[in-house]
Amino acid sequence: MNKYSSYKDSGVEWIGDIPNKWSKEKLKYLFDEKKSTKNPSLQCGSISFGKVIYKDDDRVPISTKESYQELLDGEFLINPLNLNYDLKSLRIGKSEINVVVSQGYIILKLNGKNIPEYFNYLLKEFDIKHMKSLGQGIRQTISYTHLKDEYLITPPIPEQQEIVSFLDDKTQKIDSLIQQKEKKIELLKEKRTSLINEVVTKGLNPNVKMKDSGVEWIGEIPNHWEYGKIKFFVNYKKGYPFKSENMSDEGLPIIKVTSVKKLKINPPKTFYNGELLDKITIVKEGDIIITTVGSKYEVSNSSVGQLGLVEKEQNEFLLNQNTVSIRTIENSIVNNVFIFMCFQSKRFRNYLDIHSHGTVNQSSLNVDDILNFNISYPSHSEQQQIVEYIDKQTEEIDTLIQLEQKKIDTLKEYRQSLISEVVTGKIRVCEEDNSLSLNPHIV
Repeated sequence: MNKYSSYKDSGVEWIGDIPNKWSKEKLKYLFDEKKSTKNPSLQCGSISFGKVIYKDDDRVPISTKESYQELLDGEFLINPLNLNYDLKSLRIGKSEINVVVSQGYIILKLNGKNIPEYFNYLLKEFDIKHMKSLGQGIRQTISYTHLKDEYLITPPIPEQQEIVSFLDDKTQKIDSLIQQKEKKIELLKEKRTSLINEVVTKGLNPNVKMKDSGVEWIGEIPNHWEYGKIKFFVNYKKGYPFKSENMSDEGLPIIKVTSVKKLKINPPKTFYNGELLDKITIVKEGDIIITTVGSKYEVSNSSVGQLGLVEKEQNEFLLNQNTVSIRTIENSIVNNVFIFMCFQSKRFRNYLDIHSHGTVNQSSLNVDDILNFNISYPSHSEQQQIVEYIDKQTEEIDTLIQLEQKKIDTLKEYRQSLISEVVTGKIRVCEEDNSLSLNPHIV
């Protein structure tokens, strides 16, 4: 890939210099805002990370759907709402389906002979580099008025087509590499889960003699192990429903449902500045936190049933509603970290799926259901051996996952950088330029 022979200043900060033969035009001369058109026979849609997708009609009341506007294949959809609440998602995309969308969206139709696919790439760059700086008010919402006088750049039509062909090819190859990495991560996660499931149910000795537990869904356990319900080994406390007026940017850290994810308790973003009441739950190092409310029915795809173990630096954090703190009783015959690992097993995850209570937009767990879960366990010393073994093995797996995720992040950064350089003319593409040169350590 080479540069163009000569450049000129576009006069637009987010674009910079452009090739001499390229021009700039205001958006209103390239696009028309589509007049709202009703078409309730079409399925509902929305935009998600720059792609127009179908939406579940069952979740949209008929009266609401009848107020929606038509969006057809080839038209551009813009989500102009609450820009300051989400700085990551792509908010512009060319639709490849026919749907109806909320009146809050802006729909644009490209006029003239320009290549729609080129502007799909360019508008995503506009979205990332500039659109999020537009708009006014607390919710930072924009309208067509904010957009119509913004400048876009237009290469000659043949070059638009060359750019599209080049980027389609290159992004497809990069996306394929990303999918391979994501699949590898999923396999590593499955390996991690299988490892934990095997060891916390059968121990470290593959030749151990087994016996029937007498519980159908537990099945066989090592001959020298026992089993019992979680409630016999632990105490629990529910989180406290803090009032919004007592939450601030400073004070005592609060662990919320959204803080507990991927077996970690992330740094709290909300703090409590009120009186420390007796009803408020204060967590201790080693407590197991379980979330009891989520947005989807299945535990694996929801915030419900997420787990975290309180770290030393999180000692005496406060616990918000829809979360539960579980702590082993004094002189318990079961190690709290061993319980935490049992909670990561397939057996427990399947148990939560069976006992989660689903509604249209939410799922929940009863504490009694969690406490009635049966675990099998060996002696204290063997529990400690199991904990240490799992810690070592999962640390190695987690390191591999992190390495693959880093490669994915690098590929995504390269993808966006490539699109940015090409659609703004910083590099020139040629038909014969079909190679994809990447650092071998990435792939």
